[in-house]
Amino acid sequence: MAKSPFKFEPKGIGELISGSRLFVPLNQRSYAWEERNITDLLQDINAAVINSDSDYFLGTIVLVQEDDKIPLIADGQQRLATTSIILARIRDIFYSINRDPRARGIDDMYLRKIDLDTEETVPQLQLNTNDNEYFRANILRSPKEVAPSPAVPAVYKSNRLLHKASVEIEKFFRANIANMGPAHGPDYLLKWVNFLKSKVS
Repeated sequence: MAKSPFKFEPKGIGELISGSRLFVPLNQRSYAWEERNITDLLQDINAAVINSDSDYFLGTIVLVQEDDKIPLIADGQQRLATTSIILARIRDIFYSINRDPRARGIDDMYLRKIDLDTEETVPQLQLNTNDNEYFRANILRSPKEVAPSPAVPAVYKSNRLLHKASVEIEKFFRANIANMGPAHGPDYLLKWVNFLKSKVS
């Protein structure tokens, strides 16, 4: 019997992002989530985190992979990109509260890794032509790095949506931490990271 080219694999979205580099095809549409999409996702996952739910089903993500090449995202880039932004802003907040080891761990595990051949830091998720440089320089960049010079401007609407998503996500987490008090903030953020890793499936 011929081997099926299709494989279904239940996996946490954080685990998916950390496990392999992922590419949005050049002809795939740009980032398009509006504020309501971001707010709905944050509130839904936050309720699941607070309630210690066993899982949260985010939806099917379709990847296409030929041989050992980097997987291409056929469906699911909005969710993957938004998850990466969430992890980047959690990383930044950890830096801001002097939890540098956790921040570096998130960066190394989920956002960017060193290419041993080129010795360059490369993102785990690469977006399409219109979004990738903005995403890499303005969204994934660590606050510990020197800003690129000149800064990558928001040329396209999708760039501005990425920026807005980033701002809204950081505002959401900082407001929640302020409400619960600084003593509980780090544990709350860590719960989010662990939930994204294995329970947002």
